Amino acid sequence: MSGLKNRKRSAAASEGVSLVINDINTKFSRGLIYIAKHFGNCPNVEQAKITDIYDSSFTLEWSYQPQPAEDEAGEATTEIGSTQEPNPEVEKTSPEMVTEDMTFASRTPLRTSTEIYSYISQLAEESQLSLGASVDNSLNSLSRDARMVAFRMPPITNVVLTLFGLGLNYYIATNPVYSENNYVLSFFNTYIIGQKTAWFIHKIAVAVHVSEAVVAYLLCKFSKTFFPAEINDQDTIKWVLGTLFLGINCLIPLSKRVFRAFKAHATQ
Repeated sequence: MSGLKNRKRSAAASEGVSLVINDINTKFSRGLIYIAKHFGNCPNVEQAKITDIYDSSFTLEWSYQPQPAEDEAGEATTEIGSTQEPNPEVEKTSPEMVTEDMTFASRTPLRTSTEIYSYISQLAEESQLSLGASVDNSLNSLSRDARMVAFRMPPITNVVLTLFGLGLNYYIATNPVYSENNYVLSFFNTYIIGQKTAWFIHKIAVAVHVSEAVVAYLLCKFSKTFFPAEINDQDTIKWVLGTLFLGINCLIPLSKRVFRAFKAHATQ
């Protein structure tokens, strides 16, 4: 493989790489053809596919039909260079497909699917612009969906219960002393929590959620610094706001995602 090191993969890692390869070959076949045409200097490529992905490289294989050799006058030539008149009685047959491959090495390791998608997408964009073709951005969407620290909304049940609990506690804490006509405040003040207790809980909740939002911001900045392909600015905003309002419902999933991303990128 041109001297490139191929790390031995576990069965799970090999299966993951196979899924990525199949995904790219299926959904981005046109982009792969443009890469082969441009970098392989082969304008008549008909098929192209990725055969394997390594730590910092991938192998692209393409097939094409070779053009018949012609002399300066445009006549087909034989192997010894003499011209030959076409025989109308002989039926023309298309030449067999020729297969070639090339290994593309990245300056940075390709440890996650996001990095793989992003690198191949950059090569395809360069190839399409060079060949004057319209840019196919389908791989960018795959890259966005595959980000390891991308924001994911918590379960809707957790969202509703958390917001309802915070809102109800705020309502009890900030309203004046209940009257006999306010059955909600009467019930909670009599049987569950009083107004002073609710106000204390409200202040604690605000302090905790703000602190959690700060931690979420620091985790996002850490991710942006060490593996920027796995998170973008929109993810950061969503994680911080989500943690501010929903607390651990967002902070715990964010922590797990950052840890998995760090583990994937720290593995050599």
